Amino acid sequence: MIEAPCRTISPGELETLRSGSIPQRMEVLRKLSEGPCLENLDPVLESLRSDRPVIRAAAAYVLREWHRPESIPRLREALRDPEAAVRAVAVESLARLLGTGELEELLAPLLKDPAPEVRAQASWALGTRLGSRGREILLESLADPDAGVRQNAVLALGHSGDPDAWERILPALRDESDRVRRAAVLALRRFRRDTVLGHIRACLEDPAERVRIAAAVALGEMGDRSCVPLLLARYPQERTWVRPATLVALGRLGDPRAFPLLQSTLDDPTPWTVVCALWSLSRCRVRGAAPRVRSLLRSPHRTVRGAAAEALGRLGNRSDAPLLVGALGDPDPWVRRGAAYSLGALRARRTAGALRARLSDPDPDVRLAAVWALGEIRDLRSLPHLIRLLERSDPPRTPSPDRIAQALSGRPDLPQERSESLRIVAEGEGAVRLVSDAGATVFDVLLLTLAKYAGGLPPQDARRIQEACAGAMGRLPPEERTRPIWLPTIERWRGRKPLPRERVARGDIGEGRRGPAPRGRRSGR
Repeated sequence: MIEAPCRTISPGELETLRSGSIPQRMEVLRKLSEGPCLENLDPVLESLRSDRPVIRAAAAYVLREWHRPESIPRLREALRDPEAAVRAVAVESLARLLGTGELEELLAPLLKDPAPEVRAQASWALGTRLGSRGREILLESLADPDAGVRQNAVLALGHSGDPDAWERILPALRDESDRVRRAAVLALRRFRRDTVLGHIRACLEDPAERVRIAAAVALGEMGDRSCVPLLLARYPQERTWVRPATLVALGRLGDPRAFPLLQSTLDDPTPWTVVCALWSLSRCRVRGAAPRVRSLLRSPHRTVRGAAAEALGRLGNRSDAPLLVGALGDPDPWVRRGAAYSLGALRARRTAGALRARLSDPDPDVRLAAVWALGEIRDLRSLPHLIRLLERSDPPRTPSPDRIAQALSGRPDLPQERSESLRIVAEGEGAVRLVSDAGATVFDVLLLTLAKYAGGLPPQDARRIQEACAGAMGRLPPEERTRPIWLPTIERWRGRKPLPRERVARGDIGEGRRGPAPRGRRSGR
């Protein structure tokens, strides 16, 4: 394996970290959070003793990405920082650096911290590494006066893997805070018990919208078809974001009793409701809806046009390929993205040329979708284009540039309308998460696509792919090579076992190798 050079920052930037202005020092720490590593951590460790709390918190955040033993003593000291924000970030960083037993001993006292944000972070950190002692400690947090702490404790118990934890979570469904009730519903969906299902169904009547959304999501993900009549009865009574969540739940359940409602909802005036109905109908392969779906390619709403384009691929009629090639020229990138995904799902080989043209699209999401589609089609003429794109693609950065700002401010630094969209996505916990492949990068999807191509190729072509992937991995720092790749929502591997980048780069994606599609007439229809 090619060793990646350690990406570093310049000596001038290190000096800025020691003596620059607050904005300048924050900019260096922000850059460090994106991936560059330091052979000597002293400049960052010194920042943990800055007289400015924001610098101390940023330094504690940066250290979480580097598993370096010299950072642990300083982060332990930061747990006694006078600023609650610094203590909370230090807890989060130590949770990634310490083993279960050591973490339980360290964090147990912090569940009594006077600052609720520190207690909340400590309860969540304990939940990520929950041993037997930690579980007992965590139960105390269920009675914490702060709703955020109770919420994290409930979610952590849901992740604990304890088959009896559901009995501890049930009382949280009666909590005065809707945040805690919502967390209880989302935690209970992990337990496949009839008793649990009954309690979650009752939450469809909760006065809080976010709890009803979570209940609909949970019932869909748990596969409870017996709740279909209840969801259908509740739907006309809702005038909120519960409607899209209900439609997606019905799509996950795939019960034919819901198909008439799903089809009638395509005429709803609310774009997001139509988007979720399109997703559900296409997921259930309701082919009778195809004519109406085609007509929605002319909708004035870009989200509806994009969802309609993607739905046609799931419905699986190759005669729609010319319509989708036309949609590749839509002025809105969201529509071009949906059309590219559909052409890949249809494996319409004759459209490979149109997809290759989208490899230079100005929008990265469209390029990502075109790469994925060409991976499904396996068009050999596209292979040189994909390799060149991989050689030019920037390596992914973890975390993204704005995550440090979000960690320190407690809110996304985003325009108001996008912040609201993300809030709704978070509330739905996957119900309305149909608009984004957030986290997926062109780099990762290129690795996956070339791995798909590798099977059945002549030796010289397979060797070219191996060399290109090895060169791309050589541009990554060591810690990035072992991270799982993010996959588009349409990728069949999504939701299965994680695929580390270095494994994908070797062509090992665990599927039966099949070569490029045959060149016969049937493959292009």
